[in-house]
Amino acid sequence: MIHTTLRALSGAALLGLSLACFTACGQSGNSSENTTTPEATPTATAAQEVPADMTATEVHDYVLSTEDDFVLLDVRTPAETDQGVLLGATILDYSQADFKEKLAELDKDQRYIVYCASGGRSGRTQQMMEELGFRQVTNMEGGITAWKAAGFPTVSPD
Repeated sequence: MIHTTLRALSGAALLGLSLACFTACGQSGNSSENTTTPEATPTATAAQEVPADMTATEVHDYVLSTEDDFVLLDVRTPAETDQGVLLGATILDYSQADFKEKLAELDKDQRYIVYCASGGRSGRTQQMMEELGFRQVTNMEGGITAWKAAGFPTVSPD
């Protein structure tokens, strides 16, 4: 899984912190939060609320601390992704003519964290996804520029 590999890259200290956080977070998810109203989505509980925007640090911390299944969606061009991507990212080039059609083919019940270079294209992608019926989409504010500025790792695209 993506978060497991990032834990390994981030070092033993972060692994210990993430495990402690997961243990604490995992216990809270088994209480009354499992009783949902009809308006609640079947895959999102109160403990798994999906914020519209997260900073690079919040995304990093989420990746390290969650056992939730999610997709990191990189919407940059090939020239940009050649400079590095987040580990395990799915790449879907925003500049392609069929971008919206390819976006519509993705699993609408999946959780997505979308990023680009600085947050503009990913913000527009988030809006498109919501219009297409996706319920769990988060935009990483500041994009990969903020991620790298915070000192977090990137890898070569596969």
